[in-house]
Amino acid sequence: ISVYEPIGDVVISNINDYSVYASSSAIGIAGKAGNGGVSIENSGNLDVYANADGYSYSSSALGIYANISVADEIHISNSGDLSVKAHTDANGYYSADARGIKVFASAGESIVINNGSIDIDVESSGISFASGINFEGLFGTAEVQNYGYISINAKAGGLATLEAISTYAMFGEITIENSGDLNITLEGNDRAWLNGIVANTFYGAEVVNSGDISLNSFANSDSVATAINTTTRFNYSSISNTGDLTVVSDSVLGRATARGIFGIANYDSVILNNSGEIHLVSESEQGSAYAAG
Repeated sequence: ISVYEPIGDVVISNINDYSVYASSSAIGIAGKAGNGGVSIENSGNLDVYANADGYSYSSSALGIYANISVADEIHISNSGDLSVKAHTDANGYYSADARGIKVFASAGESIVINNGSIDIDVESSGISFASGINFEGLFGTAEVQNYGYISINAKAGGLATLEAISTYAMFGEITIENSGDLNITLEGNDRAWLNGIVANTFYGAEVVNSGDISLNSFANSDSVATAINTTTRFNYSSISNTGDLTVVSDSVLGRATARGIFGIANYDSVILNNSGEIHLVSESEQGSAYAAG
């Protein structure tokens, strides 16, 4: 399902199950508005698979995608199960990108509510990107409410960036509430960057987590894995966690870093409340290892 409205709002409601297969780019549901808002409600199960074979060198798979170009609203509500796979079979430094729910907003307010499970599988001879729920914005605010299970399994010949819930709002505020369990597993050949929850903005960020987060990263080069990660510039960052956090970071030649909760506020403060258990393992055969709860 794909709807583009140059002037006006996009409204999509889906209850059906769909399977989508493509050799390069595959999308389950897409809504894009040039001068309006986007509303997507989905209760169907989506199976989306992009497999770059001899016809293409890179692959991209999106379960649900929303995009607005002006200051308006994006509202996504999902209760269906999303299975999103991106594989790149070609030899060489090519990429694979898989996202369960992806939102891009130039401005305005974006809300994502997920009650379904999101299963991501990504494999590439080169760079691998994956996220269960991903928001990118310039001037708008982002709110993510996740109650479902998110799982990412990845193999990468090159750099791997894997994030269960990722929000990047340059000049907006971020709010994340998560009670679902998050799991990421990587087998990598180069550098690895894993985040369970990440909130990155110039302004304020608030993260409330009660779900269990498990990260398991293996890489030949540097491996960095963080369960909850926030960065703000000009406003405070607030983190509240009651879930159990388990982070394993393993490197052969480089630096292995395992972090439970990591917060930065360049010109303000980080407010942290934690009552969950944090388990960390950091190992490097020929490099260095670092762990911080």
